[in-house]
Amino acid sequence: MVAAVTDAWGGLHVLHNNAGIESRKDLLDTGEEEWDRIMAVDLKSMLLGTQAAVPALARRGGGSIICVSSVAALRGHGRTAYAAAKAGVIGFVRPIAVQLGPQGIRGDVGWGAVYLASDEARWVTGHTLMIDGGLTLTTP
Repeated sequence: MVAAVTDAWGGLHVLHNNAGIESRKDLLDTGEEEWDRIMAVDLKSMLLGTQAAVPALARRGGGSIICVSSVAALRGHGRTAYAAAKAGVIGFVRPIAVQLGPQGIRGDVGWGAVYLASDEARWVTGHTLMIDGGLTLTTP
């Protein structure tokens, strides 16, 4: 995937990790095969995609990695394997953000305000948007 993009477009600017499948099985109905399938698609794909993308992003001086989770991770919506996988995405993103850091790119909090004021942010409600280059991820 990364090779195809860099060949076609000369580099990679963004990785949007949004692969996911849902399981509608409850705890006692979730077998090991079902669990492994959900974890492979919803969580392992984030690891493999990110590992493949980071060198290509670094070659062009940085870029964005976006990993999509779900309210199921925070609220327990959905079923057992799906909610666990989406919670795993959150657990994956934080240490990766610390390891990769802002990569020398300086942020401007004004762009966060522009986004929040836009129609595209109409579903963003009641959240804190941290624009700090990862400082709060590494500070106890």
